[in-house]
Amino acid sequence: VVISAEEDGTQTLVWYPVGRSGNYSIPNGITKIDDFAFTTRFENSATSTAPYTYYGNKNIEVITIPAYVTYIGENAFRSCTNIKQINFLGKASDNALTIKDNAFYGITNSEFVEVTLPENLTYLGVSAFGYCTYLVTVNLNSVNCADFQTGAFGYNTAGIVSNFTYYVTTLNIGKNTGAIEISGVFGIKLAEVEVDPDNPNYAVLDNVVYDKAIASVLFYPAEKQGAYTTPETVTNIGANVFR
Repeated sequence: VVISAEEDGTQTLVWYPVGRSGNYSIPNGITKIDDFAFTTRFENSATSTAPYTYYGNKNIEVITIPAYVTYIGENAFRSCTNIKQINFLGKASDNALTIKDNAFYGITNSEFVEVTLPENLTYLGVSAFGYCTYLVTVNLNSVNCADFQTGAFGYNTAGIVSNFTYYVTTLNIGKNTGAIEISGVFGIKLAEVEVDPDNPNYAVLDNVVYDKAIASVLFYPAEKQGAYTTPETVTNIGANVFR
């Protein structure tokens, strides 16, 4: 494992052997996980339809991200296909966590069906969890979600967000979770949303998400069938709700 010491006294995990086996918890003192840290990128020939091929560690099954980690770089765990569990330990009182584009792209273990996003996560990049083909349930505990990017749980080889493919079907919103564009982040397959009853920002009626006062419609499942009548209290329909 290659670790670099930064001028500010922090440490960055730069490289982890793609052939190394065993579960892994990021060691104490490491605050950043570099781009491609657990993945090797190969440049393809000029005739290939894709510019690069990614080969991630195939042996890690459980990865633990302690609260002191504040940055996970682009493609950091890309194509680490055998991961079945990611443990984020950050709390709201910890330093903010950034997860960049494609960081966990391409986890295809059939046991990786659920992930819990921590309270201190403030930035989630495009396709951060893209092409995680069995990931259907997300528990969202993040307090500040304003910088979660459209397509965070989607993927498209052409990079066109409007054509992204998604897999998430269930979203559980935690007690302190803030405002987020639900459909843009989690995609069109999302069918079931549960909200902690103590959450001050959201209310759910028949899987339709409203603000707490039920004055604005914030999310409507794309595949929900049947007639729909807005509650009498609704005065606003959010952007892209019925797109």
